[in-house]
Amino acid sequence: PSMAQEAALVLLVVLARLVSSTWHEGSGYYTESHTNEVYAEETPPDPALDYRRVPQWCATLNIHRGDATCYSPRGSTYRSSLGTRCELSCTRGYRLVGPSAVQCLPNRHWSGMAYCRQIRCHVLPAVLRGSYVCSAGVQMDSRCDYTCLPGYQLEGDRSRICMEDGRWSGSDPICVDLEPPKIRCPDSRERIAEPGKLTATVYWDPPRVKDSADGVIKRVMLRGPEPGSEFPEGEHVIRYTAHDQAYNRASCKFSIRVQVRRCPVLKPPQNGYISCTSDGNNYGATCEYVCDGGYERQGTSLRVCQSTQQWTGSQPLCAPMQINTAVNSAASLLDQFNEKRRLFCNRPTLTGDPSCTPRQFLHLTRSHFNAVLLDKAGTDRERYIAPISPDELFVFIDTYMLSEREAARRAQTGDPCE
Repeated sequence: PSMAQEAALVLLVVLARLVSSTWHEGSGYYTESHTNEVYAEETPPDPALDYRRVPQWCATLNIHRGDATCYSPRGSTYRSSLGTRCELSCTRGYRLVGPSAVQCLPNRHWSGMAYCRQIRCHVLPAVLRGSYVCSAGVQMDSRCDYTCLPGYQLEGDRSRICMEDGRWSGSDPICVDLEPPKIRCPDSRERIAEPGKLTATVYWDPPRVKDSADGVIKRVMLRGPEPGSEFPEGEHVIRYTAHDQAYNRASCKFSIRVQVRRCPVLKPPQNGYISCTSDGNNYGATCEYVCDGGYERQGTSLRVCQSTQQWTGSQPLCAPMQINTAVNSAASLLDQFNEKRRLFCNRPTLTGDPSCTPRQFLHLTRSHFNAVLLDKAGTDRERYIAPISPDELFVFIDTYMLSEREAARRAQTGDPCE
């Protein structure tokens, strides 16, 4: 029987219990009367629905970016009939907002509402001195790769992924300056010592320094002499160290070689010696040949060491002096010595003394003095180890051959020509 027939039968049974027929004996008929009995009326059950006539009781579920898995009392072909229960889910990358299961109610509505919301992570913060690139923005499974500006290095995760829970994997990385600055020193160089000196004055440009990060160099330190200093003979190492703002440092160095060009060592002449300036045989040094007493120089007196490492001139000789003793006066005899630069001494020095004009002309000192006085025959008459004035010398010349009597007479008269 159908639902309508079942409902009619139930209704007739209830009416039969409320109205009863009474038989009156001898009357020949029946009379219908109501009894005084009270019967409790039973609540009729819910009417049975015909799912074949009403297959869709609630609206059809349609979840965007999701799916509904339904179970109906009448079978799997009924997805929205009365009593149908549906479990809701979302596709990957979306999160369900609302109940996870709903049921079709007699009021022809579902027991709840739900929808699928796209899973998104928060926007990643900017990276100081760096950047990142994401494959799909802030959506799930989006991968963001980090890079740093030139000169900086990444510390931390190089990439982060937006996960199903709406959070990024890993943590925020940072860009740090770990790269030292770039520094380039001047080229190494070689210099020749200056003429007459054993040193060379060397100049150079400061090193070229560049920081690959922010371009800021905090300081540059020099270890060694400053540019424009005098460097002695040999090799010298100059070092520079540069520091950036992150206290990274880099160093460079170059060398300075000072060469002293030298001529061959000169040998002193026989019966003489050499007096040289500077170091004796370096470029620019001057050597003077000096002969011993009684000898005179034959040849050049000065020789100079040239940059070609060769001496000018040639080696002179010290030959015995040729003194003409056949002269009429002591002055003529002394003039010969004056011309030969052998009047008072044979050791030239740099300073003079006012007590002796020829010695002053020859730049002789008191500490280096040696004089021998010869007569016209070449006989050694007197020796002097200290400078004397010309007056004292000529007084001796005028008086050394006088007898005691002649000397006394000259002292009385005061006439030197007597």
